[in-house]
Amino acid sequence: LRGGAVLTMDDADRTIRDGAVLIDGDRIRAVGPAEDLARTAGITRTITAADHLILPGLVNAHNHCFQTLYRGLGRDRSLVDWSTQTIYPLSRWLTAADAGAAMRLACLEMLQGGTTTFVDSHYIHVDPGTFDAVAREALGSGMRALLGRAAVDAAVVPEPFREKPDVARRETERAIERWHGAGDGRIRVRPEALSERTATPALIAAMVATARAAGVGYNMHLGESRAAVEQVRGEHGKSSLRLVHDLGGLGEDVLLAHAIWLEADDLDLLASTRTNVAHNPISNLYVGSGVARVPEMLTRRLHVGLGTDGAASNNNLDMFSVMKTCGLVHKGQKLSGAAIPAEKILRMATREGAAAIGLGDEIGSLEPGKKADVIAVSLERPELVPCLDAAESLVYSAGPGCVDLVVVDGEVLVEAGRVRTLDANEVLRDARAAAERIARAAGLA
Repeated sequence: LRGGAVLTMDDADRTIRDGAVLIDGDRIRAVGPAEDLARTAGITRTITAADHLILPGLVNAHNHCFQTLYRGLGRDRSLVDWSTQTIYPLSRWLTAADAGAAMRLACLEMLQGGTTTFVDSHYIHVDPGTFDAVAREALGSGMRALLGRAAVDAAVVPEPFREKPDVARRETERAIERWHGAGDGRIRVRPEALSERTATPALIAAMVATARAAGVGYNMHLGESRAAVEQVRGEHGKSSLRLVHDLGGLGEDVLLAHAIWLEADDLDLLASTRTNVAHNPISNLYVGSGVARVPEMLTRRLHVGLGTDGAASNNNLDMFSVMKTCGLVHKGQKLSGAAIPAEKILRMATREGAAAIGLGDEIGSLEPGKKADVIAVSLERPELVPCLDAAESLVYSAGPGCVDLVVVDGEVLVEAGRVRTLDANEVLRDARAAAERIARAAGLA
């Protein structure tokens, strides 16, 4: 892959003008000047990417792919009302076939926008086949995915969605055995107690124990709303983060989504345990939850990735919009144009995101030995002319339509903007039909 400016995102943050990435199988063999690498013996195909920026694939660190079918039905509700009036009424009707259609739609959108790796949180099991459908379609898309097999059991959750801790643990162990490591390691599975509001301490402890026994890491939502942390403080006399810490649920192999409502010493607890965070600025603004203290997290050298969250609270899966919103919201919050520099935001969407989800040794930068997850962004777009600063242009000017090429695990999944692993017309038809059926059944059409 040659001819463009290669943004390596390596330790030295090198940019190689007229550079190239040499891919051998599923890994990067070399990165350097195009003229030098072109002389390598045994090259079987050359993809020319002149007038492009070549960079690591984007990492979407938090998503609920089933919610692509609920796009547009958030209807400006706050988080609690959004859950009770949108998500649960619709999800009562979600079948395995629907979940599969939603995953295909999510993967189509993410691939077209340059996302190569994503984290999913799936907590709807009214139809017990939904998680398998999600995993199957993620595998078929060719993308890299970290799938959270999530569970809820608290009284605030409608009864059809609750799982007893022993049931949740058994089903999660089954999901790990069946899907973890599928696709030569592209698919990974983690246990997840959804949040401190929707999961009891018993369920959190069970999911943490499952994660530790399997050695696969642990995911969880935490501190997404003021109501949740106030509830925990009232019932347990401690912060949400301290509660999860006391249940063994923090550490380098843990990813916490949101982490907005943290108490005074919580940031230091995050730092001392090296716990990772997925920042979802658009979703947090959409449901009026607040703004996470990301600049303070970054000064403590935490790994903070970026996520879209589900399409029902965004309403798309566009990581370029997430990067831009991240930059803007913290500029406004801090009254500083330099609150989080564009270069850092780009790293949060690539290298830092990879580290946050436990894949920093495999993806997130273009370096020899790492997995070949690469995208090419066209500079032949009016919004990217001129491109005098690559990071500023990618964070504040680019969009999904600028992505021409996507490679995952050394396989070309998108070329000339067209996804090769999914039939776009079929995906849109199936998703539209599923979404309309569910909305009618829930009385929300």
